[in-house]
Amino acid sequence: MVRVPQNCPRTYKLITFDPDNDQGRCRYGQDPLFVECASCQIPAGFALNQTRIDEKLLYFDMYIQLVFLCVFFQDFCTLSYSTASTGVYGLEVVVEDFPRQTITLSYRNSASTIRDPYGPGKTALSQIPLHFAVKVEPAIASCEEGVYLPKFIAPTPANGETIYAVINQELEIIVNTTASASSIHDLIISGPFNITVNSYGNSTTQFVLRWTPRTEDLGEYFPVCFVAESNQSSFFYQSDMRCVLVEVGNGTDSGSSVPVGETTNFVVGVSMMVRSTLNLTEANQTQTFLRQFKEELVKRGLSNSTSVRLRKVEQVEQAEP
Repeated sequence: MVRVPQNCPRTYKLITFDPDNDQGRCRYGQDPLFVECASCQIPAGFALNQTRIDEKLLYFDMYIQLVFLCVFFQDFCTLSYSTASTGVYGLEVVVEDFPRQTITLSYRNSASTIRDPYGPGKTALSQIPLHFAVKVEPAIASCEEGVYLPKFIAPTPANGETIYAVINQELEIIVNTTASASSIHDLIISGPFNITVNSYGNSTTQFVLRWTPRTEDLGEYFPVCFVAESNQSSFFYQSDMRCVLVEVGNGTDSGSSVPVGETTNFVVGVSMMVRSTLNLTEANQTQTFLRQFKEELVKRGLSNSTSVRLRKVEQVEQAEP
């Protein structure tokens, strides 16, 4: 259930993704015969629009020492809420994909058909209904994020970010939240099978999502979406919804060419001396250190998909001064 206070206009960017880069589009349901919709009319106070964001990223090639610009596109279905009476509203959206250039589809029975890019009267390659409910709650004193409505802060990944995972290695995604006038009590998630969410350490506002992709997941993409929820005096409030895309590889792709809009994977070895009250030769203490170390790296700008491991630990006794 998506929750929104009555007096707080909100915009939800629903990511559409297709592995072969077809254009994702959204529209409101029109045909009840094909289970697209029941009422087939968007509720008053809501609007559905299409957004394309041009992402311009600068990359530095460490081998040839060149900075180059990559431009890629992300398609969003933008659902906007302005105002409505309190209650529960059903939203009946249809997600479709279209080729970015004219193509010929061939079938096993030797038949073929032409498919064109999106436009009036053009037929989609495929479509799927997306039905969900929005609950309009009573008005609140402040619509500013971070007061009653939870707000995501660093090192939470951005909406639409791609995170790289390796088969048979645990992926951690750190999510950090804040709310000054309500108490954060939960992180609601959707994602692949066996993904878990727990509090990060003893924090009540920081969470960690953990998932280990299996061999059969190699080469696949998995959306992971999450919403922070807080409460105050028996009322519940939700943050904006964020979704990231997890791409599963085998950890040996760093020498391949880099697709537009993606980054190269690097393995970096570091030798360092650490003063710690923990005994890092003990496995449970080592994991505590690694989690804290990764959190610090992410806060300083590294990707949430950064993986940190210890190859070797040597304990050095130092004399008192």
